[in-house]
Amino acid sequence: MPPKNDYVQRLLQAEENRNQIIAEARARKQQKLKQAKADAESAVKAFKSEKDADLKKYQTTLASSSEGEKAGIINDTEAQITEINRISSERLPSVVDQVVNMVCTASA
Repeated sequence: MPPKNDYVQRLLQAEENRNQIIAEARARKQQKLKQAKADAESAVKAFKSEKDADLKKYQTTLASSSEGEKAGIINDTEAQITEINRISSERLPSVVDQVVNMVCTASA
């Protein structure tokens, strides 16, 4: 039968091996967690930059279509003003004659 000291040494060695295995497993777990965190941060950053680019593109499109609509409204308004001025120029002599006739007829 081996001495008791040998069993104690074997138990101590087994405990040391167990502690080493546990420490290595914890270290691997920590490394995996750090890598997962870095990957997640990278994915979030990429997603955010993609969505920011989409937003800028949408804002540019919205601004350009708004400017186009604004220019169209200005052109339509100017055309309407020109038409009103033309019609008033055509009808002004007739209106003046009618007003003069009314004034002259009313005072007579």
